[in-house]
Amino acid sequence: MSMLNSGLNSYKRIIYSQWGEDGVLEEIFRRIGTTNKFCVEFGAGNGYELSNTWNLISNHNWNALLLDSNVLFCETWKKILEKIPRVKILNRFIGISGEHSLEKVLKASNVSHNFDLLSIDIDSNDYHIFRSIKSYKPRVIIIEHNPTVPPDDSIVQDPNETIAFGSSAKANVDLAHEKGYLLVAATQTNCIFVNKDDFPKLTIEEPSLSDVFDPSAISYVISSFNGASYLKSVGQNPVYGWLYRANNVTLKKSSLRAFTFGASLNRPFSKSLSEKYQPIKILRDSIDNTGSYIYMLKSVLRLLLRKK
Repeated sequence: MSMLNSGLNSYKRIIYSQWGEDGVLEEIFRRIGTTNKFCVEFGAGNGYELSNTWNLISNHNWNALLLDSNVLFCETWKKILEKIPRVKILNRFIGISGEHSLEKVLKASNVSHNFDLLSIDIDSNDYHIFRSIKSYKPRVIIIEHNPTVPPDDSIVQDPNETIAFGSSAKANVDLAHEKGYLLVAATQTNCIFVNKDDFPKLTIEEPSLSDVFDPSAISYVISSFNGASYLKSVGQNPVYGWLYRANNVTLKKSSLRAFTFGASLNRPFSKSLSEKYQPIKILRDSIDNTGSYIYMLKSVLRLLLRKK
């Protein structure tokens, strides 16, 4: 019998959410109760699809403030909620500080400092916005993590980084602990936390992240002894394998430099490994490629000298 502590992971149930968050949230509030039945979600997305709050709004009569920077998404929400005045829609970009900070928006909307649920899902600055919250203390927080990072690795993108990466689950857990929250459950892309003051009402011990983490999006690069590389996934298929294939094709078509790098840096692939894992090409793509050009020229010269 497994002795793993799975927290409330067994209550995952999809009603509108993507990975079963609906069921976990229902069970949390069944145990700790509600104080104001108020939730805040951003980005709220394009309506009830893949929403962490729509089940509470539509089936449990919650009030809500829904925020999204996409005008079309907000218009979709307004049409859906025409007959539900207890839900407010705001077309807002939420930043880390200043007038666009979450605290400023919440204050302007007269949101209680101890509202029941906050859902953060913007695929970028989630961690930094969570850190920026000072005076507000939501009882439950659900925050997105990058599911391709193993649960023992703490990493966070820089604030407002152009190439969005987000944060790892461990980074979010560490920050939650700093801010007085304990882990309750984890879905494939979200960790769910409860304020330490309410946590005893759950009658559970805090699970370790490794016990509740969903590893299905984790992939590994493995190598044969000749240096050829392959993508190995915990799941049945490499979740992001298509990125490697797409980049190989794009780079080959985009420039002679990329094509020659691909030809010079890759090795013959093993037939047996290729049947099980996704072969990938290691291509260099940086601004300063002087060293690589020299390497290529030396390789060409060696081939020419051999022919002579």
